[in-house]
Amino acid sequence: MKSNTLAILILAYCILVACTRTSPNAQLVQADSLMQKFPDSALRFLQKIRPEELNSLEDRAYHALLLTEVKDKNFIQQTEDSQIRIAVQYYDSIKDIPMQAKSYYYLGCIWRDKDKHPEALKEFFKAITYSKKANDNKLTGYIYII
Repeated sequence: MKSNTLAILILAYCILVACTRTSPNAQLVQADSLMQKFPDSALRFLQKIRPEELNSLEDRAYHALLLTEVKDKNFIQQTEDSQIRIAVQYYDSIKDIPMQAKSYYYLGCIWRDKDKHPEALKEFFKAITYSKKANDNKLTGYIYII
């Protein structure tokens, strides 16, 4: 009887863990929604979020990607790639193709800002590969315009 109860509890726990999916931090989702129309507001919003306050690696990577993206949209020249590398490494590790495309695109933008054009092209080519796999025509278009 005890073994049956224990087996049921273990099975229930496994199902619960398998079905539980963490979602990105609500503040990050809100900042992402501001990105297209109000990039200046999104920048202020993201700068208020300290990476140490973010609990999961997923949230830290998403924050790093959004912060790099919003700085690019606000025409802030970026020469430091430590933030975007957090996103690149995370999205590569989980094989999230759409996010890999964006991460490599913004890594290329940083290399472009540093006037390191061969390195920028290398990252843009990676971004094109992933954006085509993800059928992200908008991002593919951005890359071709550069």
